[in-house]
Amino acid sequence: MKKPSKPLEYALKLLGQRSYSEKKLQEKLARREIQTGEIERVLAKLKELGFIDDYKFACAFIESAQNIRLTGQRKIYWQLIKKGISAEVAKEALEKSYQSESEEEVVRQIIKKLARHVPPEKLYERLTRRLLARGFDYQIVKAEVKRYLRG
Repeated sequence: MKKPSKPLEYALKLLGQRSYSEKKLQEKLARREIQTGEIERVLAKLKELGFIDDYKFACAFIESAQNIRLTGQRKIYWQLIKKGISAEVAKEALEKSYQSESEEEVVRQIIKKLARHVPPEKLYERLTRRLLARGFDYQIVKAEVKRYLRG
C-alpha cells in the first residue's frame, strides 16, 4: 500500500477540523508552498474519497447561516461566492436548501431582539438597515418592520 503524501495528510488534518470548499482548501495548500501538480492530485484524491464536495459544503453552510446565524438569502449567496463556491452551485444549493417560508419569521425574531436597544424615533431606519445588512429581502424587511411599528 502506498504511503500517504504529506500534503494529503495536511489536507485531511484540515478537513478533520472543519469543512472547506475546494477553492479554500486549494488556497490553504498553496500557502504551504506545495507544488500545483501535487495540490491537484491531493484535491482529486479527496474528491474521489468524498471528502470535498462543494455542493454538500454549500448546503451545510446555508443551513447553518439560516438557522444559527439568522442570515438572509442574499448575504448567504455572497458568502458562498467568497468561499470559492461557483455561482451555479451556490444558486442550486440555495434553491434546494434555503427555507424562504421561514424568512418572515426570522425577520420578526430579529426585529423583536433589536428593537429593545433602539430609540423609538430611529426604529424604522435602524431596523431596516440592520436587516438589509444581514441579507434579507427588502420587501420582506419593509413589510415586517411596518407591521412591528403598527403594533
